[in-house]
Amino acid sequence: MGFHVHVDVSTFSFAQIVKICQQFVKYEQVLDSFMPLSRRTGSTESKKFFQSSRQSIKDQAYYGGREKMTNRRMLEALDECEDMDALVLLMNRTGRYYKFNLQNLASGRQTTIEFRQHSATMSYEKVGSWVRLCVAFCMNSAKLRAPSAFKDGSSMEKMFQGLFQFVIKDRALRDFYSQRQLALTNGGDDDDCGCCADCNDGGGGCNSLKRGRSYS
Repeated sequence: MGFHVHVDVSTFSFAQIVKICQQFVKYEQVLDSFMPLSRRTGSTESKKFFQSSRQSIKDQAYYGGREKMTNRRMLEALDECEDMDALVLLMNRTGRYYKFNLQNLASGRQTTIEFRQHSATMSYEKVGSWVRLCVAFCMNSAKLRAPSAFKDGSSMEKMFQGLFQFVIKDRALRDFYSQRQLALTNGGDDDDCGCCADCNDGGGGCNSLKRGRSYS
């Protein structure tokens, strides 16, 4: 079960949406650190329901394995997309089950980018913080110049500071996610029910309810 946020990008140009995608790819690893382990790249659940756009680009942009896929090259590959269909395919190779879902922009169903990664929660603070972060991420990324890539192997601390200093620009959100990052690193604050398959299939058999757990 997840908490999905749709951000309206109907007023943005294609070039601005490319920049939002570049910022997401640049900071995807930082956003992972705000999530329980089961919502991060590499987990069983992530491979089914919220895949990595970084991995999507790597899978397509190796050019037959002849080119090393660096952080810089990933941003360049996005910049080389000539239209929305090409951009969506590069970011979401296998469909809509990505943390950062652009499929609505390709289909014309609605003009939103969908953030699919956050776990279900009953916490007002977590809901409000994530919505604010998603909106600020898109709005500010669209206004900024195209991002430069981090050097390969950059520290999580450097990437975290970059995200909040240059993109989000919200001290309260920085402090909230710094604390959440720390809590998750120490093995706490895990509000994920870990039953994505049953919940997403609509079977109504949420394991968290079966166990009698509550999530806050």
